[in-house]
Amino acid sequence: MSKNKGARARTRKIFSKNRIQKKENNSHIRKILYKVNDKIIIKPNSSFQKDLPNKWYFGKIGRVLGMTRDKVGIGVQKKIKNKKFFKIIILDKMHIRHICSKPH
Repeated sequence: MSKNKGARARTRKIFSKNRIQKKENNSHIRKILYKVNDKIIIKPNSSFQKDLPNKWYFGKIGRVLGMTRDKVGIGVQKKIKNKKFFKIIILDKMHIRHICSKPH
């Protein structure tokens, strides 16, 4: 028998949370402001299933292209074989974080 190949196939470990993460209140994440050209990392929150990205984008780095009140448009480079494609995905603010890489 062949395995399923759906968008959320084999994602049990990706979506699992430990006991500390289950108790977190994530309401402050919606209030974070993003500006155009901010570098962000796609880090999905499995308790919010709306606008959840495909598992290929988990942990990828992108740039903010535009935003609305609760959604953010993100540009990500996707490499397929020898070609690079610039993909634009629209995600909820719950699924992204700022990159904290500042020079010392």
